[in-house]
Amino acid sequence: MKKEDVVRRMAEFADVRKMDAARCYTMAIEAIRDAILEDGEFRLTNIGTFRVKTVRAHNGRNPQTGETITVPETKRLSFKPTAAMREAVRAR
Repeated sequence: MKKEDVVRRMAEFADVRKMDAARCYTMAIEAIRDAILEDGEFRLTNIGTFRVKTVRAHNGRNPQTGETITVPETKRLSFKPTAAMREAVRAR
């Protein structure tokens, strides 16, 4: 689903103009992003949790040369769906 599809559905559901729905969509996405960056986590009830995880430094291998390299510690974003969401997807 694209942003335009979500905005259209929001506008129809709330009976507002697409422009207003698009503004609300943008504000919601920014709020979610800010929460993840500030708290390291964002929970959507009945959907799941976005969480920032730290990946430890580890040894890797350059596939072109075969040389062993050290991959530095980094952060990544993970998503863990709720049990209800997993069941809904499986039932589909």
